[in-house]
Amino acid sequence: LWGTFHQGRLLALVHSGATLTVSSPADDTAIATAGEAVAALGTLLHRFPRRCVSIIGPSRLVAHLWPPLAPVWGPPRDVRPQQPLLLARGQASVDPAGHRAVPPTVTFATPEDVGALYQPSLDMFTEEVGVSPLHGSSEQAYWNRLALMVSQQRVLIAKDAHGVVFKAEIAAVTPHTCHIQGVWVRPNLRGRGIGTRAMVQTVAIARRFAPSVSLYVNDYNIPALRAYAHAGFHQVGTMATIHF
Repeated sequence: LWGTFHQGRLLALVHSGATLTVSSPADDTAIATAGEAVAALGTLLHRFPRRCVSIIGPSRLVAHLWPPLAPVWGPPRDVRPQQPLLLARGQASVDPAGHRAVPPTVTFATPEDVGALYQPSLDMFTEEVGVSPLHGSSEQAYWNRLALMVSQQRVLIAKDAHGVVFKAEIAAVTPHTCHIQGVWVRPNLRGRGIGTRAMVQTVAIARRFAPSVSLYVNDYNIPALRAYAHAGFHQVGTMATIHF
């Protein structure tokens, strides 16, 4: 963890791991101050070789962090500067009669589901990030990660007679919010409203743990944005991601 402080007050924070995450507790009236604090962290971090595979954070903070790092850590493989951060608190607006297909019930995955989940999880990550999660890792390590998340009741799944229809992961839980990631619908079933209805169920399950549910999505993924809106999500911010 790296932080910048002013008179004992935390202005910006970076968590450095496989993913480097930047954040700030500063409110909207202190955006300029937070930006300067993040830029100072970037100047500090550029002294060290890059170990992360991605940088993630609010877009305004990533925009300040990256310039000092770019000459040393760049060039990135992919930059996504505008990723809507969505939050769901209320009831979904989806109309069950307005969809042509209804998925099986969304439930927590069980250890028996890990084998069926393995390939969809690989496909989702590769489709979303652009590289396989096995790059620099191993099949066993990824299997173990998936099995651990399933054992912790962090993976939600819907199935039919042919296998996994839908999956999503509860990546983090706080007293205020659950964060969802790894949303996937079987490709041959996309565009039928299955993702929308499955997300409605996913939000209902996640809200057992916290009153609100968050996720972020690429701004060009219009079908996903539409599905999330129907599932009760609205935009509360903008994230950015830099992939290496």
